[in-house]
Amino acid sequence: MQRIPSWVLGALSLGGLVAIGVLAVIPLSVIDGLPVFCLSRIVLGVRCPGCGMTQAMAHLLHGDFTAAVARNHLVVAVGPASAAAWAACVHVGSRRLFARHA
Repeated sequence: MQRIPSWVLGALSLGGLVAIGVLAVIPLSVIDGLPVFCLSRIVLGVRCPGCGMTQAMAHLLHGDFTAAVARNHLVVAVGPASAAAWAACVHVGSRRLFARHA
């Protein structure tokens, strides 16, 4: 299996941190008022499994678990999985960085 370049891990780690920061700082009223960006919903009028996930993650980051689940029930699995994937990127990336400078 090919190793993921360190710069990719760094970019993913930083991107995840920025996304968490943005969703945690922006008021929920602003996030809930954003237009729908789902192609399935716009073109076909059908909600896909990911519809409402951005709003759900924002509500989860603000500590409103009930509203998060109301937006998209898959946030129960996607939230912890996203956190674990981000933590793994940070862990592997930092180990490589410190191993290089040791």
